[in-house]
Amino acid sequence: MPGVWDKKDADAFLSIAKAICPRYEVKPEEFKEDGVELAFFYKFSFTAQGVFNPMCAFLGGYIAQETVKAITNKFTPTMQLFYHDALEVLPEFKAEKHLADFDNYVKTVQTKEIGHRSDGLRICVGNEIVEKLAYTRLFMVGAGAIGCELLKNYAMLGVGVGKKTEKNPVPGSIVLTDPDIIELSNLNRQFLFREKHLRKPKSQTAAAAAIHMNKELKENIIARLDRVSENSAHIFTDKFFEDLTCVTNALDNVKARKYIDARCVTA
Repeated sequence: MPGVWDKKDADAFLSIAKAICPRYEVKPEEFKEDGVELAFFYKFSFTAQGVFNPMCAFLGGYIAQETVKAITNKFTPTMQLFYHDALEVLPEFKAEKHLADFDNYVKTVQTKEIGHRSDGLRICVGNEIVEKLAYTRLFMVGAGAIGCELLKNYAMLGVGVGKKTEKNPVPGSIVLTDPDIIELSNLNRQFLFREKHLRKPKSQTAAAAAIHMNKELKENIIARLDRVSENSAHIFTDKFFEDLTCVTNALDNVKARKYIDARCVTA
Protein backbone atom coordinates (compact mmCIF):
# COMPACT_ATOMS: atom_id res chain seq x y z
CA MET A 1 0.00 0.00 0.00
CA PRO A 2 1.23 3.55 -0.64
CA GLY A 3 2.58 5.23 2.50
CA VAL A 4 0.40 7.63 4.48
CA TRP A 5 0.69 11.11 2.91
CA ASP A 6 3.95 9.94 1.34
CA LYS A 7 4.84 12.01 -1.75
CA LYS A 8 7.47 9.55 -2.99
CA ASP A 9 4.98 6.67 -2.97
CA ALA A 10 2.31 8.89 -4.51
CA ASP A 11 4.67 9.81 -7.37
CA ALA A 12 5.36 6.10 -7.98
CA PHE A 13 1.61 5.36 -7.90
CA LEU A 14 0.98 8.15 -10.38
CA SER A 15 3.66 6.86 -12.77
CA ILE A 16 1.96 3.41 -12.78
CA ALA A 17 -1.37 5.07 -13.54
CA LYS A 18 0.11 7.04 -16.43
CA ALA A 19 1.75 3.91 -17.84
CA ILE A 20 -1.56 2.04 -18.17
CA CYS A 21 -3.52 5.07 -19.45
CA PRO A 22 -3.35 3.96 -23.13
CA ARG A 23 -5.31 0.79 -22.29
CA TYR A 24 -8.28 2.95 -21.30
CA GLU A 25 -7.92 5.59 -24.02
CA VAL A 26 -6.83 8.18 -21.46
CA LYS A 27 -4.00 10.43 -22.53
CA PRO A 28 -1.24 10.97 -19.92
CA GLU A 29 -1.24 14.68 -20.77
CA GLU A 30 -4.67 14.92 -19.10
CA PHE A 31 -2.85 14.83 -15.74
CA LYS A 32 -2.42 18.61 -15.61
CA GLU A 33 -1.14 20.29 -12.45
CA ASP A 34 -4.36 22.24 -12.11
CA GLY A 35 -6.59 19.34 -13.18
CA VAL A 36 -8.96 17.08 -11.26
CA GLU A 37 -7.21 13.84 -12.26
CA LEU A 38 -3.80 14.65 -10.77
CA ALA A 39 -5.24 15.78 -7.42
CA PHE A 40 -7.49 12.71 -7.34
CA PHE A 41 -4.61 10.25 -7.78
CA TYR A 42 -2.51 11.98 -5.14
CA LYS A 43 -5.40 11.98 -2.65
CA PHE A 44 -6.10 8.31 -3.37
CA SER A 45 -2.47 7.42 -2.66
CA PHE A 46 -2.16 9.62 0.44
CA THR A 47 -5.26 8.13 2.10
CA ALA A 48 -5.19 4.52 0.82
CA GLN A 49 -4.40 3.26 4.33
CA GLY A 50 -7.07 5.43 5.95
CA VAL A 51 -10.43 4.27 7.30
CA PHE A 52 -13.54 6.43 6.98
CA ASN A 53 -16.11 4.53 9.05
CA PRO A 54 -19.34 5.85 7.50
CA MET A 55 -18.01 4.79 4.08
CA CYS A 56 -17.27 1.32 5.48
CA ALA A 57 -20.84 1.16 6.83
CA PHE A 58 -22.29 2.24 3.50
CA LEU A 59 -20.25 -0.22 1.45
CA GLY A 60 -20.88 -3.02 3.98
CA GLY A 61 -24.63 -2.47 3.63
CA TYR A 62 -24.38 -2.38 -0.15
CA ILE A 63 -22.35 -5.60 -0.30
CA ALA A 64 -24.71 -7.37 2.13
CA GLN A 65 -27.67 -6.36 -0.03
CA GLU A 66 -25.97 -7.65 -3.21
CA THR A 67 -25.09 -10.92 -1.45
CA VAL A 68 -28.72 -11.49 -0.39
CA LYS A 69 -29.81 -10.79 -3.99
CA ALA A 70 -27.36 -13.37 -5.33
CA ILE A 71 -28.28 -16.06 -2.77
CA THR A 72 -32.06 -15.70 -3.01
CA ASN A 73 -32.32 -14.97 -6.75
CA LYS A 74 -35.27 -12.73 -5.83
CA PHE A 75 -33.65 -9.62 -7.31
CA THR A 76 -30.91 -9.12 -9.87
CA PRO A 77 -27.48 -8.23 -8.41
CA THR A 78 -25.61 -5.23 -9.82
CA MET A 79 -23.81 -6.47 -12.95
CA GLN A 80 -21.50 -3.50 -13.55
CA LEU A 81 -18.77 -1.46 -11.93
CA PHE A 82 -19.85 0.47 -8.84
CA TYR A 83 -18.03 3.65 -7.84
CA HIS A 84 -18.63 5.91 -4.87
CA ASP A 85 -16.45 8.57 -3.27
CA ALA A 86 -16.59 11.08 -0.45
CA LEU A 87 -13.79 13.38 -1.59
CA GLU A 88 -15.42 16.31 0.19
CA VAL A 89 -14.28 15.00 3.60
CA LEU A 90 -10.58 15.02 2.65
CA PRO A 91 -8.31 18.02 3.28
CA GLU A 92 -8.02 20.45 0.39
CA PHE A 93 -5.18 19.44 -1.96
CA LYS A 94 -4.24 21.27 -5.14
CA ALA A 95 -1.21 19.88 -6.95
CA GLU A 96 -0.11 23.22 -8.43
CA LYS A 97 -0.27 24.84 -5.01
CA HIS A 98 0.82 22.18 -2.51
CA LEU A 99 3.38 19.93 -4.23
CA ALA A 100 6.08 22.61 -4.31
CA ASP A 101 6.04 22.99 -0.50
CA PHE A 102 4.73 19.55 0.41
CA ASP A 103 6.49 19.11 3.78
CA ASN A 104 4.92 22.25 5.20
CA TYR A 105 1.55 21.35 3.66
CA VAL A 106 1.53 17.94 5.40
CA LYS A 107 2.19 19.65 8.74
CA THR A 108 -0.91 21.80 8.27
CA VAL A 109 -3.24 18.85 7.51
CA GLN A 110 -1.96 17.02 10.63
CA THR A 111 -2.54 13.43 9.50
CA LYS A 112 0.36 11.86 11.42
CA GLU A 113 -0.59 8.63 13.22
CA ILE A 114 -0.31 8.64 17.02
CA GLY A 115 -0.97 4.97 17.84
CA HIS A 116 -4.66 5.56 18.65
CA ARG A 117 -7.84 3.85 17.41
CA SER A 118 -8.68 7.06 15.54
CA ASP A 119 -5.56 6.87 13.32
CA GLY A 120 -7.48 5.48 10.33
CA LEU A 121 -9.81 8.46 10.44
CA ARG A 122 -6.95 10.88 11.16
CA ILE A 123 -5.25 9.79 7.92
CA CYS A 124 -8.38 10.80 5.99
CA VAL A 125 -9.51 14.02 7.66
CA GLY A 126 -6.62 15.26 9.80
CA ASN A 127 -6.17 15.74 13.54
CA GLU A 128 -8.18 18.97 13.76
CA ILE A 129 -11.40 17.28 12.60
CA VAL A 130 -10.77 14.24 14.84
CA GLU A 131 -10.45 16.62 17.82
CA LYS A 132 -13.62 18.49 16.85
CA LEU A 133 -15.52 15.22 16.70
CA ALA A 134 -14.16 14.14 20.08
CA TYR A 135 -15.30 17.37 21.76
CA THR A 136 -18.67 17.50 20.03
CA ARG A 137 -21.64 17.81 22.40
CA LEU A 138 -24.30 15.80 20.61
CA PHE A 139 -27.98 15.37 21.46
CA MET A 140 -29.65 12.44 19.72
CA VAL A 141 -33.42 12.03 19.94
CA GLY A 142 -34.50 8.46 19.21
CA ALA A 143 -32.74 5.11 19.45
CA GLY A 144 -34.70 3.07 16.92
CA ALA A 145 -33.74 2.00 13.41
CA ILE A 146 -32.28 5.40 12.45
CA GLY A 147 -30.74 5.93 15.89
CA CYS A 148 -28.95 2.56 15.95
CA GLU A 149 -27.31 3.23 12.59
CA LEU A 150 -26.26 6.76 13.53
CA LEU A 151 -25.02 5.85 17.00
CA LYS A 152 -22.82 3.10 15.56
CA ASN A 153 -21.21 5.65 13.23
CA TYR A 154 -20.78 8.16 16.06
CA ALA A 155 -19.09 5.55 18.24
CA MET A 156 -16.74 4.46 15.46
CA LEU A 157 -15.89 8.08 14.60
CA GLY A 158 -15.12 8.90 18.25
CA VAL A 159 -17.85 11.54 18.51
CA GLY A 160 -18.13 12.93 22.04
CA VAL A 161 -15.27 10.90 23.55
CA GLY A 162 -13.13 13.92 24.55
CA LYS A 163 -12.29 14.13 28.26
CA LYS A 164 -11.98 17.30 30.33
CA THR A 165 -8.47 18.79 30.09
CA GLU A 166 -6.82 22.14 30.69
CA LYS A 167 -6.94 22.80 26.94
CA ASN A 168 -10.56 21.58 26.64
CA PRO A 169 -12.39 22.36 29.91
CA VAL A 170 -15.73 21.18 28.46
CA PRO A 171 -15.68 17.44 27.65
CA GLY A 172 -17.40 15.92 24.65
CA SER A 173 -20.67 14.06 25.21
CA ILE A 174 -23.59 12.23 23.64
CA VAL A 175 -26.99 12.64 25.28
CA LEU A 176 -29.38 10.02 23.94
CA THR A 177 -33.08 9.96 24.81
CA ASP A 178 -35.90 7.59 23.88
CA PRO A 179 -38.88 6.61 26.08
CA ASP A 180 -39.56 3.36 24.18
CA ILE A 181 -38.70 -0.21 25.13
CA ILE A 182 -37.39 -2.92 22.78
CA GLU A 183 -40.07 -5.05 21.11
CA LEU A 184 -39.62 -8.30 19.17
CA SER A 185 -40.51 -6.54 15.90
CA ASN A 186 -37.56 -4.15 16.38
CA LEU A 187 -34.91 -6.85 16.12
CA ASN A 188 -34.95 -7.21 12.33
CA ARG A 189 -33.66 -3.67 11.72
CA GLN A 190 -32.41 -2.21 15.03
CA PHE A 191 -29.14 -4.08 15.08
CA LEU A 192 -27.79 -2.90 18.44
CA PHE A 193 -30.49 -5.00 20.13
CA ARG A 194 -30.76 -8.78 20.70
CA GLU A 195 -33.45 -11.10 22.10
CA LYS A 196 -31.97 -10.81 25.59
CA HIS A 197 -32.75 -7.07 25.44
CA LEU A 198 -36.52 -7.44 24.95
CA ARG A 199 -38.59 -5.15 27.21
CA LYS A 200 -35.50 -3.11 28.10
CA PRO A 201 -35.19 0.64 27.36
CA LYS A 202 -33.87 1.40 23.87
CA SER A 203 -31.72 4.35 24.93
CA GLN A 204 -29.87 2.54 27.72
CA THR A 205 -29.31 -0.59 25.63
CA ALA A 206 -28.07 1.41 22.63
CA ALA A 207 -25.73 3.44 24.85
CA ALA A 208 -24.26 0.24 26.33
CA ALA A 209 -23.71 -1.13 22.80
CA ALA A 210 -21.94 2.10 21.78
CA ILE A 211 -19.62 1.87 24.79
CA HIS A 212 -18.87 -1.75 23.84
CA MET A 213 -17.78 -0.48 20.38
CA ASN A 214 -15.73 2.40 21.77
CA LYS A 215 -14.66 2.19 25.42
CA GLU A 216 -13.76 5.90 25.39
CA LEU A 217 -17.48 6.72 25.39
CA LYS A 218 -17.77 5.45 28.96
CA GLU A 219 -18.88 8.34 31.20
CA ASN A 220 -19.37 10.49 28.06
CA ILE A 221 -22.70 9.04 26.94
CA ILE A 222 -25.89 9.71 28.88
CA ALA A 223 -29.03 7.66 28.21
CA ARG A 224 -32.39 9.21 29.13
CA LEU A 225 -35.98 7.98 28.92
CA ASP A 226 -37.62 11.38 28.42
CA ARG A 227 -39.82 12.24 25.44
CA VAL A 228 -38.73 15.57 23.93
CA SER A 229 -41.82 17.77 23.95
CA GLU A 230 -43.24 20.83 25.66
CA ASN A 231 -43.83 18.66 28.73
CA SER A 232 -40.08 18.09 29.12
CA ALA A 233 -38.98 21.68 28.44
CA HIS A 234 -37.89 21.92 32.10
CA ILE A 235 -35.40 19.09 31.42
CA PHE A 236 -34.26 20.02 27.92
CA THR A 237 -34.06 23.75 28.59
CA ASP A 238 -32.92 26.57 26.32
CA LYS A 239 -29.56 26.47 28.12
CA PHE A 240 -29.30 22.73 27.39
CA PHE A 241 -29.85 23.33 23.65
CA GLU A 242 -27.53 26.36 23.54
CA ASP A 243 -24.65 24.31 24.98
CA LEU A 244 -24.89 21.66 22.24
CA THR A 245 -22.75 21.39 19.12
CA CYS A 246 -25.17 19.24 17.16
CA VAL A 247 -28.67 17.74 17.38
CA THR A 248 -29.71 14.55 15.58
CA ASN A 249 -33.37 13.84 14.84
CA ALA A 250 -33.56 10.02 14.74
CA LEU A 251 -37.36 10.12 14.69
CA ASP A 252 -40.25 8.97 12.50
CA ASN A 253 -42.69 11.37 14.15
CA VAL A 254 -43.33 14.61 12.22
CA LYS A 255 -44.72 16.51 15.20
CA ALA A 256 -41.68 15.68 17.35
CA ARG A 257 -39.31 16.59 14.51
CA LYS A 258 -40.96 19.98 14.09
CA TYR A 259 -40.77 20.64 17.83
CA ILE A 260 -37.04 19.82 17.99
CA ASP A 261 -36.35 21.84 14.83
CA ALA A 262 -38.04 24.83 16.47
CA ARG A 263 -35.94 24.45 19.62
CA CYS A 264 -32.78 24.32 17.51
CA VAL A 265 -33.75 27.50 15.63
CA THR A 266 -34.48 29.25 18.94
CA ALA A 267 -31.10 28.21 20.36
